[in-house]
This record gives sequence, structure tokens and C-alpha cells, in this order.
Amino acid sequence: MHRFLSLLPDIDGTTITCYADDICIHSRSPQDMQRFLQSFHLSSSSCGLVISPEKSRILSFRPARTLPEFTVGNTIVPLCSQYLYLGAPVRITPSIPARQRVHPIVQDLLTRLQRRLTPLRWLTNNIAGVSIPVARTIYITFIRSVVDYLSPALSQLSKTTLQPLEKFQNQAMRLILGCPTTTRIVNIQQELRLPPIVERIYANVTYFTIKCLHYPHLSPHFCHTIQTSIDLAEPRPQLRPGGCSLVLNISSNIRRLNINILTENEDLGLPPWQTPMPTVTYTPTTKSDLPQLQKQLALETIAGLSSSLNAAHHLFTDGSLQEDGSAGCAVYSPNIEPPLGGWAGRRLPNSSSSTYCELHGLLDAVTLLTRTGENGLIICDSQSALRALSSTKPEHQQVVTQIMRQLATTHENSQRVHFLWIPSHIELLGNDTADRLARTACSMDPPAATSTTAFLPSYKRMICCSLNIITRNVCSMDLPAATTIALLQMDGTISRHFPTRHRGNAEKTSSVTIQHHKNVLPLPHAYKRSELLVRRHSVIRARRKPGYRTM
Repeated sequence: MHRFLSLLPDIDGTTITCYADDICIHSRSPQDMQRFLQSFHLSSSSCGLVISPEKSRILSFRPARTLPEFTVGNTIVPLCSQYLYLGAPVRITPSIPARQRVHPIVQDLLTRLQRRLTPLRWLTNNIAGVSIPVARTIYITFIRSVVDYLSPALSQLSKTTLQPLEKFQNQAMRLILGCPTTTRIVNIQQELRLPPIVERIYANVTYFTIKCLHYPHLSPHFCHTIQTSIDLAEPRPQLRPGGCSLVLNISSNIRRLNINILTENEDLGLPPWQTPMPTVTYTPTTKSDLPQLQKQLALETIAGLSSSLNAAHHLFTDGSLQEDGSAGCAVYSPNIEPPLGGWAGRRLPNSSSSTYCELHGLLDAVTLLTRTGENGLIICDSQSALRALSSTKPEHQQVVTQIMRQLATTHENSQRVHFLWIPSHIELLGNDTADRLARTACSMDPPAATSTTAFLPSYKRMICCSLNIITRNVCSMDLPAATTIALLQMDGTISRHFPTRHRGNAEKTSSVTIQHHKNVLPLPHAYKRSELLVRRHSVIRARRKPGYRTM
């Protein structure tokens, strides 16, 4: 496929999107499209590939009578008004067609979801079925994941059109808990910690858009369209009805978030033949071991690795993330001469993740070894940071790439750098010192260049946090679908009130069910087999908790 794509000509206004063997060609001119299809056919034949015109389609917004016949070889490619690309529908009409109660896209999705709901119905037998947490996991991974995948296409539809999906999730939630149809939906959502499906659709699309703005090279055209729509001074782009509603909703959500999206340039990193393979060792211990045993095993592992390295230095790293959002990292070594002014941590931007802080600690340690030109043993208590070094798609690609560049330099200098994981809070002097330095660094002034920026994981936490607030507080389904995900500012406070929250508080006095569930909600019950004999007892508990009704 790579050779095949390299043979295609460059035509102005014609682009190609390829994922494995699913190819989509975009062109502004019918003549350029036909000329490209002819080259496409010749290039595929030279590579031994056969194009199937019967499975191919032509989609155009122009009237069919004004278009010429498009051919691949000697076969005419038929026209269509809608098609599936990578399982997602393309060219969606926002309104429901005449003589249909449910939109065709939603109806097709409901058919697929109902087939997947059948096994869950078998597994949730009220007598000897799976537990409620297992049923919830099956629903999220096996059923709701289909809706998450199609979120960019579904977000082009209105909230009223998506209501059948909301009713489907309500049916699935009642099935998981075993509650009757009279149970209030808000109580079930609070019990299972599941947000409304419509709100999740818009949240997924907003996060995907923020990710594209964070990495503009992923989708340059989409990023330019969103950035133009966010700026109210810029003229609105000319889009089709479905795309217009999608872009307007997303741009309004991002404006309400009131954040400065950090843009990262594309960094391909080192070529594979120059990328070093980090050497990582994990202390053979578990959390169930006593702290003294964990400390002893950590010291034995450190001594064993030090003997295998020639004159190894010990560098303890740690990262700290405080409740107010301040973050920092630190490096400490008991056998390296401290820098001028002594060992001190480094302040990191606000709203950084814990893994981001730990990775910066590792970066500082590797950089220090690169300057000294000696071997070293880097000791860290974060497994997620160490696993990110060998991941093909790490959470913080830019920091991991910087660490790999430093490791490549140490490899060229014939240095040996080894990483070791030890458990935290085992009263190891070097690790405790690094932790204290990292916590002290959180009180420093934040970096001026990035003090107002946020990182990609923090955007996701903000959106998820807003959904959790919706799940806990909303007592009806009247929230606007395109605005409920943008309710938090960078400091984590609610920027405006929920209209339905006031309505729910007004209905609380006359609803015994809401009063009952709000009283028992602070005392959550764990639906586990270790505490309950069979699922039947969990179902009875669920019916008495969110499904309570006055006699």
C-alpha cells in the first residue's frame, strides 16, 4: 500500500485519505476526480492490486444530472447519497426524513445495539446472573463503545433526534440494576455513575476537537475550521447543514470552557534504528507485603543492580500534584555533588497530571547523567511513568521523546542508564527526600510561558468532571445537549447554574423517591459477590435504594 500510494500523482485540490485498504478520495473538480481515478487504476495494476468498482461509490453534493460518468478501468462507479467509511456514516441529514419517526442513522444504530443487548440480558438473570459491577463494565465496553465511536457523526443530529438512544440506555440501566420501569432515571444514573448518553456524545466530540487543536497536524482542515468558528470576529465558514451544526456546537462549547489550548508541533522522534530500548527493572514486591519487607526487597534490588553497573550513581526522582492543581518534580542523589544552591525541585504548569510530573523527574535525571557522562541508576516509584517509556503511544509523547533523545546521547557516549521501580512510602531516605523536594517545588511560582495553558489530560478531566456533576445533580433530562459539557473553568468551579437543578430541588419536596435516594446516596453500597451471596440480593438492594417507591 505504501508503494501504491507513492505512485499516485499530485493534483491540486485532490487529496486522499487511507486507512489500511479503505481509501477515500476528495476532489473539487469532476474532471480532476476522473483523471485521478485513471491514474489510480494504473498504479494499482502495477502493484498487483485489484480495485473493486462494484464496492466503490461516488458521493457528490452536486445534482446527479450535472455529473459525468466516473469509471475505474472499464467499469462505471455508481453514485450514492450516503455511504459508510470506517463504519461511520458520511453525509448526514440533520432532520428526520418525512414519513419516518426515527432518523435512519439512529434506527440502524439501535438495531446494532439491541443485538448486543441480548447477551447482557441473558447474563443479568436476577437469580444467578453476573454482579452489577460486571454488568456495568460489559455495557460500557461492549455496548456504549459503539456509540462513542460514532459520536462525531451523531453529534450532527439534534437532541430530539437522539432521544431514542437515551431511552435505550435507560433500558440497559434498568436491566443492570434489575429495577422496575417506575424507577426515576436520575436515581439510576447516580447509582451507576453513567451520564446521559446525549451529553456523552457531545463530550466525546468536544474532547476529540480539543485533541485535534492540541495536535494540529492530525487534521489541519478541521482545526482551521474550528479555530475560525471560535473567533467571533472571523466570518463563518460555508458548511453543509450537518457540518454547520457540528462546528457551531463545538466552537460554542470551547468558548464556554474559556481555556487556552496548548498547541504541540509534530515531533516524529528518533528513527527506529536510533531509538534506544530503556532498561527497566521492577522490585519484586506487592502492596500486600509489609512495609519493612518492601523496603528490604527494594534495598536488595538496588544493591544488585549497582553491582552490575560500573561506578553507578543513584538518582531518586519523584513528581508531586497537589489538590489546588500545583505540580512539581525533583531529582535527588546521595552520591553526586549537589548543584549550586543545593538540591531543589522544579515547578511545572498547573493542572499537570501525575504521570506528566513523574516523566519530567525522569527527564531531569537522564539530563543530569548526560552532563556528568557517567553511569547511573534512576529510581522511581511510578509504574505508569516507567511503562510510558516503552509504550508505542505514550500519554505524553513530547516528554517521552525528550527522554529518548537523552538516552540516545548516553548510548553514544557508552554510558549505562538503568531504571528501577520501587514502592512508595517505605521510608527510604533517598525517595523521601525527592518527594519532599517535589512537594516544596509546588509552592514556587509557575512557569510564566505556560502558566495559563492546560494539557490534554486536564481537558479530559474537566469534561469528565462536568459530566459527573451532571450525573449527581440533574433531576431531569431538560439540559441543552450542546452546552452541558462546558460548565467548568480552569479553577474547577462551576461557571453557571443548571436550570434543571433548580427544578429538581423544587420537585424534591413532593417526590419521596428523590428524597429517599438522596438520603442513602452518601452511604454507597458495593454490589460485590464477596459481600452478597447471589445477584438476587444485589437486585433487591438496588430496588430498595434507587427504585424506592412509597407504599
